Amino acid sequence: MHAVLCFQIQINDSSASHHVVTVGSTNFYLPYNVKIQSFNPKGRGPESPVKTIMSAEERKYTNVPNYMI
Repeated sequence: MHAVLCFQIQINDSSASHHVVTVGSTNFYLPYNVKIQSFNPKGRGPESPVKTIMSAEERKYTNVPNYMI
């Protein structure tokens, strides 16, 4: 079983098109549930639906863990 990692990140650059979070090489090739929420001086907006992504998708697959399902 893997530990649950939780990040809350505030990005103040309105021109930002993406953000990278380093999770460490032992957490590569694992699924992560992510969601986003906008905010402005009037408050927070609604949260997006949760989307499952894989960490290290852009990396070349080497030493991929073998998990039994």
